[in-house]
This record gives sequence, C-alpha cells and structure tokens, in this order.
Amino acid sequence: MENRRFIKIILIIICLTSIPFIIVLPKFFNQSLGWLLGALGSTINFLWLSYDTLYRFSTNAIKAKVRSAKVFYLRYFSLVIYSVFIIWLIKPDILTFGLGLFAAQISIYIYYGLETAKNIKWLKKQ
Repeated sequence: MENRRFIKIILIIICLTSIPFIIVLPKFFNQSLGWLLGALGSTINFLWLSYDTLYRFSTNAIKAKVRSAKVFYLRYFSLVIYSVFIIWLIKPDILTFGLGLFAAQISIYIYYGLETAKNIKWLKKQ
C-alpha cells in the first residue's frame, strides 16, 4: 500500500473515533476535552513520524540514521512538553487524555482489524 494513502486512512479513522466525543462534549466536558486534546497530540505525533519516515526513504543511510535519532528524541520531548502544558493549563481528565494519546495506535489496530476481517472466508458473502 502506498504510504500517503495509509496516512490518510489513519487520519480519517482518528477523526471518526473522535466524533462520539464531540457529540457528548456538552455533557461530559472534561472527559471529551481530554480525549480530543490527546487525539490532537497523537495525530501530530503520527504525522511527524510519517513525514520523517517518508524522508528517511528518500535519503542515504547515514543521513537517515542521524536524522532518525534526532527526530525521535525531539518528537517525544515535544509530546511530553505538549502533555505537561495541556495538563497544567487546561486540566482535562487525565485518563481520557492519556487514552487520546493512543488514538493513532487505536486507529492502526482498527484498520488492520478491518483488513484482516476482509480476508476471513466465513465473513465473506458466498
């Protein structure tokens, strides 16, 4: 599969999994805000990782290794700063914020679960 298509599919799934939290935002404000802010951080982290991965495939091995190490630590340091900033200033529900940070991983699991389900014989129409 083409990398850019995969990135778009994952971003669509992240948006779709955030819709229920947008719907219940007025009733469960802190929990919904926690998920949405966590999903935002996860999405930015996923996009940064995906663009860095695309860059690594287009350069030579030595440059890719050096950039990979730098970007890895910079990306996670930025995510920690973002998390501390959000928790300190906005004070969302920490549990749902933490779960929202896994939104990209959850979307990848959903995608591969659906792809696997497409290939199971007894789920296909006969």
